[in-house]
Amino acid sequence: MNLQNNMGWLFSVFAFVTLFAGGSFVFIGDNASQSEQVPFSMLSEADVDMILAVKEEMNVARIQ
Repeated sequence: MNLQNNMGWLFSVFAFVTLFAGGSFVFIGDNASQSEQVPFSMLSEADVDMILAVKEEMNVARIQ
C-alpha cells in the first residue's frame, strides 16, 4: 500500500471516531439536561417571583 491509500484509510477511521464520539456526547448531554428540568407546575410562588425579578434586572441592565 502506498501513502495515499494509508492516508485515506486513516482519515476515514478518524472521521468515524470523531462523529461517533460527537454523537455520543450530544446524546448524553440531551439526557442530562432533560433530567434537570423542573416542570412549571412544581414551581412555587417564590420561584416565580425570583424568575420575574431576574428578568426585570436583565431588562434594566440591557437598557443601560
